[in-house]
Amino acid sequence: MRAQAGGSAGPGIRLRLVGGFEVYRGGRSLKSTEIGSRKARSLLALLAVYRDRQIAADRVVEALWGADPPRQPAENVATLVSRLRAALGAEAISGGRNGYRLSEGIADDLHDSDAFVADAEARLAEGEVSSALTAARRALDLLEAGEVLAGETWAWAEEARMWHGRLLQRARRVAAEGALHVGDLDVARTAAEAALWADPLDETAGRALIRVHEVAGEPARALIVYEQLRATLARELGIDPTPATQELHVAVLRANAAPVGTDCGLPAQDRTYGSHLAALLGDRGVESDLLTSLAVLTTNGLRFDEAVGYGQQSLVAARSLAAGGSPGGDRVLAAALDGLATTYAYLGELAELAAILAELEPLLRRLGDDRLTQWSVFGSAFPMIAAGDWRRAAGRVVEALLLDQRHGSGYEPWYVAHLGWLARLAGRYDEALGHGWRAMSLESTACWSAAVPAMLATTLLETGRPAEAITLLDQSLTGCDQHRTSAYRLRCLAPLAEATGSAAVLDEADALIAGIGAPPGSAWLYGADVYVAAARAWLAKGRPGRALEILSPLLAAGERTGWRAPLAGARRLADRCWLAMR
Repeated sequence: MRAQAGGSAGPGIRLRLVGGFEVYRGGRSLKSTEIGSRKARSLLALLAVYRDRQIAADRVVEALWGADPPRQPAENVATLVSRLRAALGAEAISGGRNGYRLSEGIADDLHDSDAFVADAEARLAEGEVSSALTAARRALDLLEAGEVLAGETWAWAEEARMWHGRLLQRARRVAAEGALHVGDLDVARTAAEAALWADPLDETAGRALIRVHEVAGEPARALIVYEQLRATLARELGIDPTPATQELHVAVLRANAAPVGTDCGLPAQDRTYGSHLAALLGDRGVESDLLTSLAVLTTNGLRFDEAVGYGQQSLVAARSLAAGGSPGGDRVLAAALDGLATTYAYLGELAELAAILAELEPLLRRLGDDRLTQWSVFGSAFPMIAAGDWRRAAGRVVEALLLDQRHGSGYEPWYVAHLGWLARLAGRYDEALGHGWRAMSLESTACWSAAVPAMLATTLLETGRPAEAITLLDQSLTGCDQHRTSAYRLRCLAPLAEATGSAAVLDEADALIAGIGAPPGSAWLYGADVYVAAARAWLAKGRPGRALEILSPLLAAGERTGWRAPLAGARRLADRCWLAMR
């Protein structure tokens, strides 16, 4: 799908794909009855989306009817084309039974936007900033009109939406960069913030927003944006910002260095400096975002007591912002709820999790945020997991997976690995292994390149295949060295200690378990496999007492919260330990 600018040639017809499908002739919107049936309109939209190629008749049939084609599909398509030609002109659609193509004389907003974006990028690269900004604004005027082909559920319409999203992101980047060059900070800020919200991993947009704040004389806010970006990259991808982003961060720090000990100093070791700065500035939105990032980071660091505190503070700031009717307040609230939900899910605190999700999921669906909605749906599986309702839980994981595929987040390995985990808990080991190996075949982020093999390795150990498990766990630990996340490292160490009997590995795993910071009466219930593997390793070494010390807080927390079904194996292991101590 590449730009073929329509211009004014042909029958003077223009199609609107963004914000709902419409057909214009001479500036007048045509009524549906003037164009034809719904199928005819869908065909016209299909030809517009793929206007750079001839579409074979069988491809048209698949796109319009899916798995339920009419008896004479080619004839039906030919009839639709004939009616469109009658309505729009004989030259509107070229081709015949072998394939069809939309006339180059018919313009549409999506392809025109593609041309504007390409022109904007080229002009910016050549230093023609004003022209680049003008082209980017023309693209944004078209692209920001709404969703592409609203109401169309076909796969090809979803492809068009993904293309639209990429174009919109590129246009916003150019607009931010161009506006910065000409000193229009309001336009630059709006474009950069929109781009970073659409893709929190977009470092180009992040750098633009950092520079906006720096030029505006807001170094603290610039540093907060960097901290948010750094935390998101670490959490989502397990990586650091690129050298270009890090160099910009250093430049802001050097330009705004303060004497040590003054109120505006920025201690390098203080992980919370961003949220403190935001609070001092009265920026509740940024304060909440930073606290949310800290909640997720400390959760993955197994410091759940800190994480709950950060999450609750974040929620207070977010509610204050949303209650004041601030623009973007609902999105900040959604992010805060999501961060706290993550912590409660890891702890298996089902009552607290249910209360958060009851507020979060409808909010996210109203906002149309598939990126966060998928995690809300995933979290909603946890009460079902706790109760041993494996099939329903798997259904929620599949729903989250489908949302991920729609959004293009790349989290498929995570969800598929969890389908394997659920199958293992249900005793369906062949299915568990199938999901596990499939998850391994998918490209993972640095963090999940540790977690996904570790989950499969646990299944391999339970099915008597320790050699394969050891190989996977050794590879997983290499991935852990890249991101140094305690939760993922412990997922590897505990089963490796069980599989190898290594005293050194067991000591490291034991130290990490002992260092887990949880609120009184809580435990890392979601990580029960870790406790069980370490306890098995101690039992194998003739230390049933130490094995029980590891299992006891887990089992007590499970009884209190109702997280019982996933701990069946832990309870059986505890019984074995008691017998060994008699």
